[in-house]
Amino acid sequence: MTPVSGRDGGARPATRRTGPWLRQGAATAAVAATAVAGSQAVDPDSAWYKALRKPRWQPPSWAFGAVWTRLYASIAGAALADTALTPTSCPTSH
Repeated sequence: MTPVSGRDGGARPATRRTGPWLRQGAATAAVAATAVAGSQAVDPDSAWYKALRKPRWQPPSWAFGAVWTRLYASIAGAALADTALTPTSCPTSH
């Protein structure tokens, strides 16, 4: 990167501005990684899980995939909306 002259005359590195697509991609990747890690950590067929006392109103196992998929999709959507509204660089006050 080419140095840029600062207010005091000293050289400082130029600030790289990232586009919203980079921040949105990072947010989406973080949500996807969390979803994958969570799905790998759960084993509903394990003896431990089967031995738990569960309430009668517990939803059927097939419902969890549908609900968690929509939940993580909404989290990713919120992250995308937030990164779209966030400025790419912060203004400095003097």
